[in-house]
Amino acid sequence: MTAVTYKLRVTLKHNSGRMWRRIRVPGDTDLATLHEILLM
Repeated sequence: MTAVTYKLRVTLKHNSGRMWRRIRVPGDTDLATLHEILLM
């Protein structure tokens, strides 16, 4: 069985323009863990 993975595009707004990152997270990631990932 293949594990589900989500690909997210996170956009940050800065004074000098927009910056974005693409990250992949496991499908069973809860909201608290996703919050921690985004803070890294």
